[in-house]
Amino acid sequence: LQPTHTHGDSLNTNTREEQQHLYSTPASTGEKPPTHGRKKKRTRHREAPEKRLNFSGPDTVLFVRATTSLYLHSLSLNQSDIVVVKTLTAAIEILKIFGMESFLDAVGETLQHWMRLVLILCGARRRTVRVQALEFLYLMLRLCWDSFGSFLRIRVPLLAVMTEVMERIVSTATARHYREQR
Repeated sequence: LQPTHTHGDSLNTNTREEQQHLYSTPASTGEKPPTHGRKKKRTRHREAPEKRLNFSGPDTVLFVRATTSLYLHSLSLNQSDIVVVKTLTAAIEILKIFGMESFLDAVGETLQHWMRLVLILCGARRRTVRVQALEFLYLMLRLCWDSFGSFLRIRVPLLAVMTEVMERIVSTATARHYREQR
């Protein structure tokens, strides 16, 4: 859609005939619109062409790096479950839109921290948080397999944090159990 201004701005993109048609409606000329006993059928509007952002390769990596850095920071903080779920949903969308290759190029050295946080969230108490974290992990594994044919790129960071995360989940569950027993 193109912007239309009728105040004589330089942004006016209507042709002269379109502008005259805008001002020569039956109401402005005093004419009555023709009525033939039937209501006029509405014509279907053509769908506007889809607008897309066309980033170059380095711009895409820069954009994905900035957004994933923000999401990683948000997941690192002690937030409510709603914020965590929304952040994971946004990270899933970034992963779907830009793909695994751009995601891995963008996150770079922070992939291990991403894996740590996602695995910790997979052991969360709330079901909604666990479901979103598992969906994110599943999507990463699936896209990695589809893109590269193996899990080689995320295998090492995932396995590096696995024991640490499992120890943390078990220790918090144990501490919670002992607190409830008192």
